[in-house]
Amino acid sequence: MGTTSETSASSAASEAMRLEVTGTAGAAIAAAAVEAAARALNLPDAEAARLRAATDELCNATIARGFDRPADARLTVTVLSDADEIFLRVDDQGFPRDLGEGGDDSPIMRLRALGAVDEVRQRQRGRAGHRTELVKRRPRVDVRDPRRAAGEADPEPDADATPQVDPDTPIRVRFMDPGEAMAFSQCVYRCYGYSYDADFVYQPDTVEAMLREGTMRSVIGCTPTGEIVGHLALMLDGAGDRVGEAGQAVVDPRYRSHHLFTTLKRYLADWASGTGMLGIFSEATAAHPYSQKANLALGAHETGFLLGYIPAEVSYTAIKEDERGRRQSVALFYLATNAAPGRVVYPPPVYRGLLERMYATNGLTRTFGEAGDAAQPAETRIDERLRTDHNQAVLSVQIIGADFADVVHTRLRSLCLNRVDIVYLDVRLGDPAGAAVGAVLNELGFFFGGVFPERNDGDVLRYQYLNNVEADPSDVSVASDFGRELLDFIWHRKDAVTR
Repeated sequence: MGTTSETSASSAASEAMRLEVTGTAGAAIAAAAVEAAARALNLPDAEAARLRAATDELCNATIARGFDRPADARLTVTVLSDADEIFLRVDDQGFPRDLGEGGDDSPIMRLRALGAVDEVRQRQRGRAGHRTELVKRRPRVDVRDPRRAAGEADPEPDADATPQVDPDTPIRVRFMDPGEAMAFSQCVYRCYGYSYDADFVYQPDTVEAMLREGTMRSVIGCTPTGEIVGHLALMLDGAGDRVGEAGQAVVDPRYRSHHLFTTLKRYLADWASGTGMLGIFSEATAAHPYSQKANLALGAHETGFLLGYIPAEVSYTAIKEDERGRRQSVALFYLATNAAPGRVVYPPPVYRGLLERMYATNGLTRTFGEAGDAAQPAETRIDERLRTDHNQAVLSVQIIGADFADVVHTRLRSLCLNRVDIVYLDVRLGDPAGAAVGAVLNELGFFFGGVFPERNDGDVLRYQYLNNVEADPSDVSVASDFGRELLDFIWHRKDAVTR
């Protein structure tokens, strides 16, 4: 899922290569071995060569920043892969560090300039040392229809060439079979061209693997001839999760008069209710009110707004929008499918009133606790994930220590120098220490984003930070009175921290 914070390859990834190397000579050996492994894993020659350059850059940066003497540097270089991605992992036990420090001359900026990888993840693992992981998505296959692939038709979908189909045309709703992954990718193409902001949807092999392992449950709408014209997925971290994220909502432009999104989500919600899942959360574009209204009609309610979440490059075929080149926002929704357990939460005082109304609106039973004066651990632990396709980072707070303010300031400064547009910071609402850090985060420029109920065995409060990203109230549509109250609160908190 997009907001996963764990800094590791997917559970489906298998190890293809592992090397123990020493010093700068070892770094060169590792880079050559990684290139050979990438070729063996069917990465094109040019991409494999760029991955070699990235390996060389990363290993030498690790040596330079982690050790006093290059000869003392011992690195473990591992290559893993699954159907969608290749993972390059470098582990060492050198100095704790942040590879984003240094702005334009930082290792992360140099890695990004190479254009070799799609994500950079780093984590200090306590006594296990430092880990950096580079993620390279496999090249997408051409999912266009054969005429377009051969250049015999327009390369991008043309909304004017796809008139609406009769609303009485029967549509069958069912779960998608793994063997229909290519047909799904072609449906995405008809709706978005190649602009959709989740690259895996153009990888039929990846979609098929996710369906088979149970981390993706897809509901589709089909015509009498079997053509897929609508899709909605429930994304799970693991097949046994009790809360999932609804995503990849796609409706063929010809069928947008069929209320297909509402039908698909109701089908998915009924299934989730019957299997004992607690709920479904989703991100509905705020560029227009249609998706939000569909969520509200199903009984879902807003839990936040993430400003500037969607990259400006995403294009919605047959939905008319101003083309102002700005990042667009999303509304967070939660749909309860079964009664959730009661929980104690510890929000910052300034958010308490709003959260009381949000929990009441969503039918969630929560007791508001008072934070005590328990001793804090000395060290803060934060996992970081950098998502390059969105140019955003997610900082997931695992432990709030006495050095919290300094650690967050250092991470934020590094990400800003590396020109990351959006930084999110997630704090568990069940952690009593979380109540006191709201003021610290506000001083650093973070403001309220939203709440993810029942995530990771409890609720998560998300803060957001905009790094020179323009956010204009006129860009954000709202579909309910409570949504307006929530959005007004967010604009107010944004103004309060950015004066």
